[in-house]
Order: sequence, then structure tokens, then C-alpha cells
Amino acid sequence: MNKNQSLGIYIIAGIIIFLFLVYALAGPTTVTNDLTYSQFLTKVEAGEIKSAEIGKGVLIAVPKNTAVKVWLWWVKSSSP
Repeated sequence: MNKNQSLGIYIIAGIIIFLFLVYALAGPTTVTNDLTYSQFLTKVEAGEIKSAEIGKGVLIAVPKNTAVKVWLWWVKSSSP
């Protein structure tokens, strides 16, 4: 094997290791489920919601149960 072939193998191995580390260190993805407002209120009353944040046209609710990370409730605007 000559120097160029060895260098090429090291470059390819480095790229593979880099891609693996990027994928492994990216962390868990967030799971979202649509939730109606009445379902949200039911969960609040049952004590299942850890926190909630209201934004423009969306309510983000974080449940106490870690199996599902975030519920979204989309607010339909009454104005055109």
C-alpha cells in the first residue's frame, strides 16, 4: 500500500467516525402529538401536565409522563 492509499483510508475512517459521533451525540428527538383543547384541559385537571407555554397560535404542553415529550394544540385564529 502506498502513502496515498493509506491517507485515503484514514480520511474515509475519519469521516465515518465523525458521522457516527454526530449522530450519537445529537440527543433524543422530540415526539409531538396533536391535542385538542378539551383534551389539554382534561390532562391539566388530572395533573398530567408538567408545564405549558402559550405562543402565537400554538400551546405547548409538556406532560409529566416522559414517554411523550410535548403535546401541541394549534389555535385557529378567528381573524383572516
